[in-house]
Amino acid sequence: MRWDDYFMRCGSQHTKFWKKYLQPTRDLLYVVASGFDLRMCDGAESIMRAGGSGKRDCRLVKFYGATDSTALSYGDLVESNILKLEQLFGKQQIKTVKLAPQRNRDVALQRSAAGLVVDEDYRTYTDIIVDISSMPTQIFFPMLGKIVQRLSGTHLSGGRNPNLFIIVSEDPAIDRAITKSGLDEEASFIYGFFGDMDLQAKESGPTIWIPVLGENRAEELKRIHQKINPAETCPVIPSPSSDPRRGDHILLEYRNVLRRIGIDPQNMIYASEQNPFDVYRQIRDAVIHYHRVLKPVGTYRFAISPMSSKLMSIGAFLAAHELTYKMKIRQGIGIVGAARYKFDKPSERCEPNLFTLWICGDCYEQ
Repeated sequence: MRWDDYFMRCGSQHTKFWKKYLQPTRDLLYVVASGFDLRMCDGAESIMRAGGSGKRDCRLVKFYGATDSTALSYGDLVESNILKLEQLFGKQQIKTVKLAPQRNRDVALQRSAAGLVVDEDYRTYTDIIVDISSMPTQIFFPMLGKIVQRLSGTHLSGGRNPNLFIIVSEDPAIDRAITKSGLDEEASFIYGFFGDMDLQAKESGPTIWIPVLGENRAEELKRIHQKINPAETCPVIPSPSSDPRRGDHILLEYRNVLRRIGIDPQNMIYASEQNPFDVYRQIRDAVIHYHRVLKPVGTYRFAISPMSSKLMSIGAFLAAHELTYKMKIRQGIGIVGAARYKFDKPSERCEPNLFTLWICGDCYEQ
């Protein structure tokens, strides 16, 4: 298990870690997506306040066009976030990268996302920090997949690989306030995680589907199920959670959909809402179990669908990456793209909590 021993810090421990870690000279590349999300600059602010010396470069990813309806609707929030980022890093240290102008679920955009961190970056920086707080799944899955694969195995030229960190500002209230509209008619699979899903089931055997559930995703759940047509479904429920009843509420919300799908209660997977490494472990163990059971039968495949918070989605990514690239088990990441996002500012108080996850680097080599 690649991340059996893991490094994660949150809240005050996140702040203490970065203040200590940045005291020697560290050259940082900070990758963040431009957007309306109120949490976009939380991580960057914490890093820049931590002090230390060395390069502090920022790569700002724009994944929408000038006529994008969401960007137009929330242009004031987008501009406010960009201005704050410029105040933190300085305009000269920010390089804006515009991805393909197609809608953000387009395969061309996902391929571009996979190449956001280039060869020179691995030689220039001691640390690469990817902040996914305002970054869509279609962007950070292919990007992180390429980076982790690049950093795996042999050392790069110069004898030392940069460290890879993921930062996310987590707030369930804000997550619930952001909803999708204009959903794709059909589900699709993320670039780099196709898992032979374009083949018919009769050609590739039965599919086991593992959707990671969050609120307000019933229509996506139905469309992905229709696309995959799984033999068995094993939903991941957030438990334990900051709200002890959250898992019950989610099951109640989806009761009709889950009943139509026909889910065996024994197939329910419970994973910690605030520990992506637990999500990773639970998904990985479930896939390995089915892999052992189905191997004598013949061909089969797996599909994972992150439909919950960014934090739980990281766990889905880690499991998918290890299964795909290390264990060579066929699986895909099934999602439903959206043309627009709607943000209703939550009435409850927003209290984001910052998380740092050390994914690759020195702490795993010692």
